[in-house]
Amino acid sequence: MSSRLDSVRPFAWAWLTYTLVIFALAFVEWVPSGLYKEMDFRAIYVASMLARTDPSHLYDFPRQKQLQDALVEKMDTAIPGAHLAYEDVLFVPFSLLKYRAAYLLLILFNAVLIGLSFLAARKEFSTIIPVWQPRPGWILFCFMPTTITLAQGQDSLLLLLIVCLTWRFLDRSHYFAAGLVLANLLVKPHLAVLLALFLAVRYGWRMVAGFVTGGGLVAAICLPYWLHGGLRAWFNLLSHLSFVSGHDQAQQASMGVYRWAMPNIRGLLFLVLGRAVSSHVVFVLVGLVSAMVLVWSLSKVRKLSPRNGFAFSVIVTVLVSYNIESHDLIILLLPMVLMEMGANKVLASCRDWMMGLPIALLIFTPSMVPGAGFTLMLLPLLACAFLLSRTTQTLSRTAQTQSQMEETALA
Repeated sequence: MSSRLDSVRPFAWAWLTYTLVIFALAFVEWVPSGLYKEMDFRAIYVASMLARTDPSHLYDFPRQKQLQDALVEKMDTAIPGAHLAYEDVLFVPFSLLKYRAAYLLLILFNAVLIGLSFLAARKEFSTIIPVWQPRPGWILFCFMPTTITLAQGQDSLLLLLIVCLTWRFLDRSHYFAAGLVLANLLVKPHLAVLLALFLAVRYGWRMVAGFVTGGGLVAAICLPYWLHGGLRAWFNLLSHLSFVSGHDQAQQASMGVYRWAMPNIRGLLFLVLGRAVSSHVVFVLVGLVSAMVLVWSLSKVRKLSPRNGFAFSVIVTVLVSYNIESHDLIILLLPMVLMEMGANKVLASCRDWMMGLPIALLIFTPSMVPGAGFTLMLLPLLACAFLLSRTTQTLSRTAQTQSQMEETALA
């Protein structure tokens, strides 16, 4: 009990200070300037409103644009709401309030999720990490995507909590429960399916059974919104978003998406090839490269230690994911405290780059296109994935050395 209090107390004071600072920014800057009306929360707010009042038009983009202009503020652009209906149902209570009140309440809700994520993986977040975590849980406040999530009114802290709870159950060998919890990540299906694939390879059928059971419950909630053309409308919206040109600024602005700024394989290929070839060609190339990285990763994940294996799975999920935004990088917090560094200074340096790069981007590119420069996060992520995959060889060599020492001692 004493050790628990020793880890929770410094975190609680840091959490309170951080939350008060965020609310001060909201009341002094984001709300008075009207910036909060341009945040991503406008899409979540309107989608939850449609889920409650007009479910047949949940994925009708013109209708979304009309309501965003009417309920929030008229803008030339509109942020599409293309998340699974399951998430829209979760946020329905926020749609009962005016937009300003709902936005401020969501900041508090996300702050609570930070605390729950720490408690879900308290042992891991109590690891002392030079600079970034001198006290338990402080890394949660140092990582810039945390602040981006609160400012944008996004759902990424919910993703972090789900990932932390999944690891907690896996660490205790409750594989069915881990799969059941992971199914809640289907609010972002591309992340949920990829991570589930890695964990299925490593932990087997009990984890798969839990994920399928949870997925069935999620599908049951979404079914009323998929009927009468809703599923087709959802796929059409996803298809339209998938082929937004990488460098067509007008088209990107009209949909509120910036593919070339994504910190994944797709973002890198759009950045390099977006001007030279069509978005359909880039789509095919992204699929091929991602498939190769996925196959390589699946061949490695079973050979890693449990901690490194889970960290490796989350990192590669981010790399291979088709759609990842700067705020979604918050799920990398758990891998950063899970990785077994040992004497690997290069791996520790990669973690420092993952932590420091978003801060540098905020300082040096504050007025650029949203997410500009975050594609650079791909470099430390790739390095981390490669170095973690090599830990299998390091461990096997260590085991051989120990075996030889034991044989020598017996002789």
